[in-house]
Amino acid sequence: MTFRLGIATWGERAPHPDTGELPSPREGFLQLTELARTADRVGLDIVAVGEGHGAEHVNPDPLQLRAAGHGIGVMLNVMEGRWDQLVPYVKAYREALHGFRHSTRGAVGLLLPGLVVSDDDDARSPDALTLAYPHFAASTRTFGAASADEPAWTPEEFREQYGPEGALLVGGVSDVVTKLRAMRETLELDRVLVRVDVNGLPHDAALRTVELLGREVLPALR
Repeated sequence: MTFRLGIATWGERAPHPDTGELPSPREGFLQLTELARTADRVGLDIVAVGEGHGAEHVNPDPLQLRAAGHGIGVMLNVMEGRWDQLVPYVKAYREALHGFRHSTRGAVGLLLPGLVVSDDDDARSPDALTLAYPHFAASTRTFGAASADEPAWTPEEFREQYGPEGALLVGGVSDVVTKLRAMRETLELDRVLVRVDVNGLPHDAALRTVELLGREVLPALR
């Protein structure tokens, strides 16, 4: 089965973690549309639009996207921790398929938050990570804004999360490709969706991620 790579968005209108600035509904909708058009232009396979919780959204009716092909497909989601924590779930799914005597191995997909920068930009530079940190740290514990009970990640926790075993797909193209290859092999993935607009991440950074996913990451994985 061909490996597919795409993007996902909740269409959320989240305030900037530092300035509190909130995009208007019109601006949010135009940004969502631009992300989708960019993904199509650079050759990504999927644009998934869903609805989350804990923030305002510009998409009132989530689109339900299903895997094509034979078998019963599953879509896994990881927001924090180690991504290999999903291995037992994939194993149980495969065993269930076998138990029901399905002849196909089924489709397994993964949704995770991401920010991709060019290798030339040095993904580990303070500038790139300073840009990403407040947006990812303030949201990914609870699918919405961090709360007093579940505080934002510390910088040290954030570094662990974008490392090779962490749940975040944050880094330069080569690091992202290496991580996706490991995920694809270990979890037997058929598709990956990258949430590119986490918690008010600047629109130009999200667009750049989409461009790099289509022009550099996907060709390297195929």
